[in-house]
Amino acid sequence: MLPLAVRTHDEDGPLHFRFLVCKIHATDKQRNVPPASGHTQEMVMLQQVNDGFAPDRERVADANASVPTIDIAAFASGDAGARRSVVDAVKQACERVGFFVITGNQVPDAILRSAFAGSRAFFARSLEEKMRIKRPGPGISRGYNTVAGQSLGLTMGKNAPPDLMESLGFGPLETDDDPYWTEAYGPVHAHPNLWPDGMPEFRAAISAYWRAMDALAMHLSRIFALALDLDEEFFIRRSQRHVSNMRINYYPVQERPPEQEQLRAGAHSDYGAFTILKGENAPGGARDYVNAKGLMTGGFALIAWPAKYGNSGIMTFIINQDGKAYQADLGAATREKATKMQRFDPGSEWSPVSAPAGGG
Repeated sequence: MLPLAVRTHDEDGPLHFRFLVCKIHATDKQRNVPPASGHTQEMVMLQQVNDGFAPDRERVADANASVPTIDIAAFASGDAGARRSVVDAVKQACERVGFFVITGNQVPDAILRSAFAGSRAFFARSLEEKMRIKRPGPGISRGYNTVAGQSLGLTMGKNAPPDLMESLGFGPLETDDDPYWTEAYGPVHAHPNLWPDGMPEFRAAISAYWRAMDALAMHLSRIFALALDLDEEFFIRRSQRHVSNMRINYYPVQERPPEQEQLRAGAHSDYGAFTILKGENAPGGARDYVNAKGLMTGGFALIAWPAKYGNSGIMTFIINQDGKAYQADLGAATREKATKMQRFDPGSEWSPVSAPAGGG
């Protein structure tokens, strides 16, 4: 049994990656439609399907609906039945809930780890350093936003206090001098990304994450097309030069209570085709209980694994100071994997351990 040690939640808040997929038809300019994100562009796409359709923005999830977890790995197979089962599950989730969790996304763990580690390193920098790549201006989703530097609630058309988060925004990695990017709203969506000085690994990690999310977005676009009874490539053909943006949100520990109705991120309505979110797995964010000076702080977490896999059991257990316990079968390499663990951050392979009946 070993303690798990990363940064304490008391000193370092959780991170959250947000990839907003905005679709743009490559011929919009020829049709005199400005390549803008937002409701205008959304309606352009909808009209290509059905000129009489408009989204119902007041619709809510079904009563007692729960967010489903859908394994999309089978969609990449050649089995028509398995692919259809994924499509049907996604369709039902979108129609009845509006959200769903995906597994089997084929995004390498190494890309995720590098992106999170690099992001924490950036947000740990001084405010002066971070402000060197501050957001260039309103409407441009690039660069750094300070705590309380924006209010997502304003997008709902009502007064709202500023959000208690920091963020860092990025857009397409590659654009060119084509009028598509240089005219009308093009310069807004093609604004150069802003990268911090002295952090080449961070740039590489975020670029790799962007490309992974781009590939995943195209994969999901095919599923959505089939769910709408369209040709599988319907959205792909219309997304060759999409203007998706990505934001890394960081929620630092606050030293004073929030204002009335103040949130980490105010209530808002996304304006793209769909949004891919990736947060840290542990409730409240991944936890670490050893600070930068090597001192134990903020609590504890423990891990226990079978002395000999298969003979003395197969399950590995992790538990934090709040009594939250999870278990997983890590396979024949259990000992090697367990001794390398440093975070209390149970992912999809871990399941909660329920208390025995009677509380014993």
